[in-house]
Amino acid sequence: MGYSKYFARQIPVIGRACQERLKKSSVLIAGMGGLGSSVATILTRNGMPSLYVVDDDVVDETNIHRQILYNIEDVGKKKVEIAKQRLGEIGFSTEIHPIFQKVERNFRIPKVDVVIDCLDNARSKTLLSELAAKESIPFVHAGVNGYVGQILTLKNKTLSDVLSFPEDVKETPALLQVISLVASIQAMEVVNLICEKPNNLIGKILFVDLLDYDFEVVNVEDV
Repeated sequence: MGYSKYFARQIPVIGRACQERLKKSSVLIAGMGGLGSSVATILTRNGMPSLYVVDDDVVDETNIHRQILYNIEDVGKKKVEIAKQRLGEIGFSTEIHPIFQKVERNFRIPKVDVVIDCLDNARSKTLLSELAAKESIPFVHAGVNGYVGQILTLKNKTLSDVLSFPEDVKETPALLQVISLVASIQAMEVVNLICEKPNNLIGKILFVDLLDYDFEVVNVEDV
């Protein structure tokens, strides 16, 4: 089956020029938990040819309910290696580059078009935003807590410039429905950035509340 045939239902939505841009793009997904699993799956199925997936963790029993790439038999295995296997099984020609490493000051971002923040702690999120800003790479952040989530995009700014995080909580409540929605929006934002769509979240935060079905966009200057 040819490339265009795979995406025959997608191209009328985003346009052939956008699909061609995706075909030549590369992204880094930091954090292969709930958000990262979903974002990686969506972008692979969108036709993204190159994904760098970063995580230093192994699969735990408590991950299975919300981290869609992993099954019970994966417990104890490296998330990035299982992600490479499962995403490869989709059947598209996506090259998955697993990086079993924690995001620290010495972490080096490969040559990518977008950095995607799916990490689960404020320190690593902020540090990754600093590294992306230093390289002038668009940075798409997302976070989830219970019924609520947020997504924003930064260019040449860091998370500490626009947000203040509470102290890290060891275990954040998480619901798959909220994670899936936020991850889908985050993946859509990546497509919008690569395809240079005018509607994006640069300098804006989208707040999502699935308990009240409330969606709100706020300029970062107003936060």
